[in-house]
Amino acid sequence: MRTLLLIVFVTRTQIQSSAGPFENLGFDEAQTNNIQTIQLGGPNDKICRGLTKEMLPYWELYRGTTLETNTGLNMLLPGTSTGWATLINESEKSMIPVEGIYSLLLTPGYDIRGDMSYIPMSLIQIGLIPSEARTVHFMNFGSTFELRLNGSLVPLVYIDRGFNPVNPQLRWADGIGEISAYAGQEVEMKFTSLRTTLSVYNGIDSIYFSIEPIPEPAGMVLFSLGGLLLASKCWRMKA
Repeated sequence: MRTLLLIVFVTRTQIQSSAGPFENLGFDEAQTNNIQTIQLGGPNDKICRGLTKEMLPYWELYRGTTLETNTGLNMLLPGTSTGWATLINESEKSMIPVEGIYSLLLTPGYDIRGDMSYIPMSLIQIGLIPSEARTVHFMNFGSTFELRLNGSLVPLVYIDRGFNPVNPQLRWADGIGEISAYAGQEVEMKFTSLRTTLSVYNGIDSIYFSIEPIPEPAGMVLFSLGGLLLASKCWRMKA
């Protein structure tokens, strides 16, 4: 009986200690040693990509319900009907916002073999929410995201960052969600691309947790999850 109780105690201790913090929230831990280059039509027309588990360590990436095994590097291609994901590094900061070493650019696609319905892309990681966290923040460009923790929707607001020094035609904002109910818990965090008129791209970078509440809207432009649009021209590329 004593031995059995000891076994149960050790097992529970192992489960409780298995929860770790979220990692690679700025996408800067990419391992790019095994990049594959695929030459297309012209001499400067190529695709560079690597394994998602190396390009996006700690994350899983899905296109619809399909696990994406490859992620590109600086794949600034026109929108395609099938969808793709790519890391963008500092060499492409003239087109895409990058904080740190990389940002992540998602281009969702459509069901070309069916009814051409939108197929979202989702980014998933399981980790521990800091015990004093009240909000989650992330840099967002292009179209917006849906955020769920353990499957439950987290309402988001988007605070306009003002003039975008990288690309004035590309929407640029801070996404913020209230997550205090999950503080100190191990959760599945899932960002899913939303189809909006803002852009065919959904970009994200610099995810972090904060002890601060969602800021008051005074003096700032807020964008709800419903997709209130900037008055300025949106950057759009045809799929």
